[in-house]
Amino acid sequence: MSDAAAPDWRRNQAAVTGATFIGFAGFTLVMPFLPLYFEQLGVQSARSVAIWSGLSLGVTPAVTAAMAPVWARLAERYGRKMMVGRSLISFMVIMGALAVVRAPWQVFFLRAIQGFFAGYGPIALTMAAESAPPDKIATAIGWVHTAQRLGPALGPVIGGAVTDLIGWRGTFVLIGAVFMVVAAVLTVRTRAQWGEEKGAKFQGNPFATHLRLLGIPRVRTVLSVGLIETFFFFGAFSFLGAYFISRFGVSLTLAGVLLAGFGIGGLLYTLMV
Repeated sequence: MSDAAAPDWRRNQAAVTGATFIGFAGFTLVMPFLPLYFEQLGVQSARSVAIWSGLSLGVTPAVTAAMAPVWARLAERYGRKMMVGRSLISFMVIMGALAVVRAPWQVFFLRAIQGFFAGYGPIALTMAAESAPPDKIATAIGWVHTAQRLGPALGPVIGGAVTDLIGWRGTFVLIGAVFMVVAAVLTVRTRAQWGEEKGAKFQGNPFATHLRLLGIPRVRTVLSVGLIETFFFFGAFSFLGAYFISRFGVSLTLAGVLLAGFGIGGLLYTLMV
């Protein structure tokens, strides 16, 4: 890549990094406080709140993991930037819909749809690597990876503060509007490159490819460790916000600040290694 193309690379990098930050922050903006939203929807018993919260919080990453191979293969065929834009637009619609739900099953359904259209984290990393000059690839990937860590860290703080100011439904509407803006910016910044990515052959079964990878012992080990770590992390993270509020009477904003410690710790570890 020539020096003349450097400004375009930097603009694309900024757009991809910003979209990644917003997308990953969107997952944790209201996640720790979702049990309180179910109470507002009329779910009264603590057991029912826990069940609906667990199902709604767990279905998104579960569906995301199942669909990731499919979206990755489609990104090879139709373009990665188009897939990221598709994901952000779907988030916009889903967040807006969450503002008008009237029953807990509707939240569960929308969270499942959100997982179906998510899964652009690896695609964003590939976009960063492909758009950067050879000597800047590591830097580009580092910026996107930092956004993937920083987004979830600051998500609860932003979500808690905004919810304290404008309420639950207003927060969902605002989040949807932010996704719309980010999708528009990403589209404008990268639209000219969409055609360059098309034309890759759609070969094989994406699930078969991942099953072959699972046949490698080291891959199974890494995935097992990641699964255990994620299980315990999100198992606590998903309910700690509601616990802080009900047990200590803190505001949503302060609860979000306390929860940010999880993400900040992960970010610091990423920077250290």
